[in-house]
Amino acid sequence: MNLKVVVVDNDKSNLLLIEEMAASSGLEVKGFLYPEIALDYIRSNDVDMVLTDFRMPKMDGLTLAKEIRKTHAGMPVIMITAEWDDPSLNRTAVESGVDGILSKPISYEEFKVKIMEAIQDTQNRAV
Repeated sequence: MNLKVVVVDNDKSNLLLIEEMAASSGLEVKGFLYPEIALDYIRSNDVDMVLTDFRMPKMDGLTLAKEIRKTHAGMPVIMITAEWDDPSLNRTAVESGVDGILSKPISYEEFKVKIMEAIQDTQNRAV
């Protein structure tokens, strides 16, 4: 299975790190520094999953997830944040359509587990 993943992070070094982890996990990766451009791409291309930073200017990860849900209800969206232990953020993330949260700094092992969980959930919904 060659999944197409969009990665969004306004910090270029974080974006490159996440892209590398995704590529090392066998995923086809397209990265974006700007969530607005990523959203346009997602709306007009075949995408299987989105990995997005939480804190970004103009559009944060929660808003991006809400916008993605308008056209791609079942697509996994994983948010990446240093604020992963904030209960209100976790609740808001779920309400916004986020399927999972990865904590910063990202460990490759945690990354692989979250990706596999999201793939499994997507396959189970398709059955």
